[in-house]
Amino acid sequence: MKQPKVLVVGNNTIDLVFVCERGPSLGEKGQALEFRCISGGQAANVAVALRRLGVPVEYVGCFGDDQYGELSKESLRACGVELSRCITRPSCPQHLASITVSATEAERTIVMYKDKRIFANDIEPDQSWLKGVAIVYTDGHELMLSDKLAILAQICNIPMLADAENEDAIRGLLPKISSLIAPSKVIQRLVSDNRLESAIAAASELGPNIVIATMGARGSIGFSRDNGIARVAAEACEVMDTTGAGDAYHAGYIAAVLSGSRMEEAMRVGAKVASVACESLGPRVESAQLEQKGLLDSFVSNLTYPKRGIYV
Repeated sequence: MKQPKVLVVGNNTIDLVFVCERGPSLGEKGQALEFRCISGGQAANVAVALRRLGVPVEYVGCFGDDQYGELSKESLRACGVELSRCITRPSCPQHLASITVSATEAERTIVMYKDKRIFANDIEPDQSWLKGVAIVYTDGHELMLSDKLAILAQICNIPMLADAENEDAIRGLLPKISSLIAPSKVIQRLVSDNRLESAIAAASELGPNIVIATMGARGSIGFSRDNGIARVAAEACEVMDTTGAGDAYHAGYIAAVLSGSRMEEAMRVGAKVASVACESLGPRVESAQLEQKGLLDSFVSNLTYPKRGIYV
């Protein structure tokens, strides 16, 4: 029997990473300690992490037709991510992000550029896209394509999990998805409630069966209509760079759900994978790091098709 796969939709970028002793202030010029050109993007990071955890993945999105676009595509292909439904936009630059990492504070500042032509608004999915798919994941950036896929996922009774960096953008998608994992501030603003426990419960009333708020070093807190509140501490680690930690959390959570874990245990796996992302420079987890944490190929033999609203 063919293994279930995850369909991932959203951003892919090239990150131009400058590591500085501390982040420069406005109007200040500084010298970087280190520079790297790294493939990133929220959805692409999730796709790569899932593949390195042993989960089959298809990524859908658009690439620029410049050298950075080719670099982004190759980074996904090299990990075994399926790209057959992706589009390369002619005469269009790749989505880029400039990331300044403060070595002193282990935090980062990001500035992005995304040409309007590189959005996937014109891609029209159909039910054939969901053949063999166990979960659909969106990073909340390709909202038109995500909305089309959410409708199809509902028809096919396939769970859809979403991230959100902007509460207003994701609001219309909420009635169609089964799970939301997002930063705590986004969820609080979404329902205009600064009390986090009541905010995640209120967000669940907007559609998702499960709502999980991530809080960085303070861990995560989740709400399930079936089982109530769960709190999970962040995994202890030596933090080098927090870029991509949220994406790694999502990948770990999804992999655990596909292996049969319920919400709280899946949150713990998400925290472990997020700690791996924090311990190195760049937004993507490496296989060697996952192996050191005992996570490599932990899920491959147990992958299942979860029913919408039960686990995810």
